[in-house]
Amino acid sequence: RDETVHRLRRRTKKLRALLRLVRPHFDLYAPESAAFRDMARLLSSSRDATVIQHTLERLLRAPDSGVLLDDATRLRPGISEETAAVEAALSTVRERLGAARERAMGWTLDTEGLDAIGDGQEKSYRRARKAMAAARAEPVAERLHEWRKRVKDHGFHRGLLRRALPHKLRKNQAGIDELGELLGDLNDLALLRQHMRAAGGDVPPSTARARLFAAIGRQERALIEQSLDAGARLFQRKPKAMARDVRQRLAAM
Repeated sequence: RDETVHRLRRRTKKLRALLRLVRPHFDLYAPESAAFRDMARLLSSSRDATVIQHTLERLLRAPDSGVLLDDATRLRPGISEETAAVEAALSTVRERLGAARERAMGWTLDTEGLDAIGDGQEKSYRRARKAMAAARAEPVAERLHEWRKRVKDHGFHRGLLRRALPHKLRKNQAGIDELGELLGDLNDLALLRQHMRAAGGDVPPSTARARLFAAIGRQERALIEQSLDAGARLFQRKPKAMARDVRQRLAAM
């Protein structure tokens, strides 16, 4: 079930990325993007519980974390999900996906060819650079999460274009994926911290909480530094220059 939830949420993100790629020429972007966003949100609590558990396990295994086995044991009982609620959410998402599939049969764009994807691709890249600048200026959880979403979009777009150009757009794709993973790990740590704060003083005891918060902080600082260094390399080109290059390659097919 956990894998099903994970795959569903990833697929809805890919669909929203596809819609953003054609957003300037797709009149139904707002309602359709919101529909897939809401599907993912229905499954978020289940996914978050799984992520929090896995993140805690990673902290426990880290050689310099300072987290004790008893710390994790005390925290685990506070991490749970309601099976019935998850099953109900999956049933609702299944129905909504069926309805979306029917609607998709009538989707149309107001243009075609390179214009249908070029404008959206440039906008997506520009937003990723802007989100990176905001995260660099103030690397807080909200800005890092926003940057992660924009990096994911850009990575999905490159994947879509790579299907059309299998040998021309592979450069830096692995780097984009790795950056997404780094930012994903940061988001996971933020979820764990949020869970601990919500749990209050119940679990675990204050000394164990202090060790966990300290471990989270150390990992966050290292991941932020790695992410910003990677982002500086991967997003150094100006949006217009990057979009022009992609258009030229597509036009030469």
